Amino acid sequence: MIGKFVDIVGARNAYTLSLILHLLHFTVLFIVSSQLFIVLWFIPLFPLLDTAMYVLSASIFPSKMQSSASGLVITSQGIAGILLVLINRFSLNYDILLAVVIISFVLSIIIRMIIVRKRI
Repeated sequence: MIGKFVDIVGARNAYTLSLILHLLHFTVLFIVSSQLFIVLWFIPLFPLLDTAMYVLSASIFPSKMQSSASGLVITSQGIAGILLVLINRFSLNYDILLAVVIISFVLSIIIRMIIVRKRI
């Protein structure tokens, strides 16, 4: 069902929509009571995000490497999870967390540039 939705609206639009829905969802979770929090926590938004990410990553890579694209997405999510666990073990200030975000962003741009260069 989610795959059909992503096919109809396009992966980029589905990804953008899922990010907006996640933003709204977590903002509402921050505001509501604990009983409503439990109910809202079980709203499954991740299938839309995951499906859109897999389709977008597959469109970036050449057709021979689409399995590698999915593997890259899954591996990136795993590494991000490990990094979050490690970061939460230390009391970090805003500047350090901002540096982590900026470094992650720069690395993603570098990886994208490498992929585009190999395609040429």
